[in-house]
Amino acid sequence: MSHRLKTYGKHAAKGYRAMLDVEASSSGESAARLTGLAAWYDTPFFAEDERAALALAEAGTRIADGGRVGEAVWAAAAKHFDDAQPAALVTAIASINSWNRVNVVLQNAPAAR
Repeated sequence: MSHRLKTYGKHAAKGYRAMLDVEASSSGESAARLTGLAAWYDTPFFAEDERAALALAEAGTRIADGGRVGEAVWAAAAKHFDDAQPAALVTAIASINSWNRVNVVLQNAPAAR
């Protein structure tokens, strides 16, 4: 869930991020973790495997800004995940980023709950 929130946080309309915050809260995520997500690298709220997923989500999302996914990010992912998990994370990150862009272009906003 945290990598989804981080990916949404970069490009999505605030309403989509709010929708995910509600979903995460109802799934048991703490307010401290949700609040700390924007500065995940400076907070004590995330385990090492979560940090690896968050780093991959952030790097994968920032390639739109001319960045790239560095070797250290891949090394952390390889350390914490089996062979299939990074591919699943990359697929989720790419899907979320694609839908974010579609919704921005179409000026879609999430439905009120």
